[in-house]
Amino acid sequence: MSTIESILNQFKVPATAFVAAYGRISRTLKKYESLNYTELQGCSNLLLYERVDRIFQATAPHNNVAILGEFGTGKTAFAYNYLYRTLKSWLNGESPFLPLIFRFRNYRNAPSFYDWLSEELLVSTGLDLDKRTIIKLIQSNQLLLILDGLDELPKSNDRHVINTVLSAINKLATMRSPLMLTCRTNFFPAVFEEATALHKFERLYIRELSDVQIHRIVGREFLTQPGDAATFMKNLADNPVIAELARRPLFLSMLIALFQPDQRLSIKNIAELYYKLTSAWLAAESLKGSSILDANDRRTILQELAFHQLLKGEFSSSYADLRQELPAIVRQMPTISPTTPVPAILKEISNYSLLDRREKDQFTFAHKSFQEYFIAEKLAQELVQEQYDNFGKRALQEEIFEFLSMMLENQNRLQFLEKGLLNRSIYFVARGNLIPVMRKGLKTAYIPPILEVFLQDESPLLRFMCGYTLSSFQQRFPSYFDKPE
Repeated sequence: MSTIESILNQFKVPATAFVAAYGRISRTLKKYESLNYTELQGCSNLLLYERVDRIFQATAPHNNVAILGEFGTGKTAFAYNYLYRTLKSWLNGESPFLPLIFRFRNYRNAPSFYDWLSEELLVSTGLDLDKRTIIKLIQSNQLLLILDGLDELPKSNDRHVINTVLSAINKLATMRSPLMLTCRTNFFPAVFEEATALHKFERLYIRELSDVQIHRIVGREFLTQPGDAATFMKNLADNPVIAELARRPLFLSMLIALFQPDQRLSIKNIAELYYKLTSAWLAAESLKGSSILDANDRRTILQELAFHQLLKGEFSSSYADLRQELPAIVRQMPTISPTTPVPAILKEISNYSLLDRREKDQFTFAHKSFQEYFIAEKLAQELVQEQYDNFGKRALQEEIFEFLSMMLENQNRLQFLEKGLLNRSIYFVARGNLIPVMRKGLKTAYIPPILEVFLQDESPLLRFMCGYTLSSFQQRFPSYFDKPE
């Protein structure tokens, strides 16, 4: 009898229920078996899963792994693929580790971190294991805990929440079961913060897809149409912007979805890629005979819901939230009857995987970047109309700001971003909108006046949020500190 089985018996949890639950999960996860994400490379010549295998098999005191990368590099898909592979091996008696995955986007306040793990396990598998059982299992050295999407932690702008969760993670990291953590690289304001927070983890950074990997993936996607594969690859060769986008798995899949053999792909940047893809999805659904919303209605509703989530510091909306928020949104839209039932609207906007219904009646964007895109789209429209109220309510995450600046640049309206950033009426915390300007180092004519505003702001909070001390900021932008003699 394995340690896991003995623990389950001790706490009167039938092993058959455990295996049945994971049999169900195994069927759900089978789609991850053949994904290209097994081919991702880490910061060595080994494939990422090979490097992770070696770390978990080592006898080091803390054989824990943090998978880090920009958005769209395949962190979550890799985590699920690794979960599938390990689960399959465990069920066949080939692996000592039973994998459990927990997504931080579902994090909720609980008496303890272990209580949250228990609640999540019940929702995802149907297994009702209490806190004591969870701790026993973690101490058994026969579990693999996969903690996905630290950057999707609700209230991630709340330092207390972040510190509480990081403390719990580091405590878990000292227990006997290995951990895998995934997170966007820029979740940590500076390298030293990342190193401090993850000092019990071996950090692996996902590399971009190589030319060979892109060829292999495209060939597999167009397996029965080799001519289309050749045409797609020629599009990449002819357009350096598209070729660069294709190096992230998420963007490559989006480019493939947009590809038409008789049309040349033309994409300026990430913002235009997301606009074209969401437009195609929303338009296709609106053409259905039973549709009550047109594409513009859908886009407006998704913008508003995404912005509401930003204001709440959440990455999902409950059904109860939507029942309150949607009527107010619809009342501002003359093309929709205010008596339209909320369930009918939810059904409309949740198609094509833009907004999905998950466990506990939670509605979430299929990928965090779609939420960020729709927030940026709403703010860009308002900035052009010189409306600053919403722009001034929150410090924007880098990805939102990047989408926003690209949208305005695509319209030759980047000057409206300067007006918004320099508007003195906005809430001072929203001056954190300056942060992505500093980090991205946008080469525009608006950097000097924006920097001037930043340097005149004595707010320690702003500098802390930016992740720079004054001296480190001076080292990065020395020319702006030069004083005329």
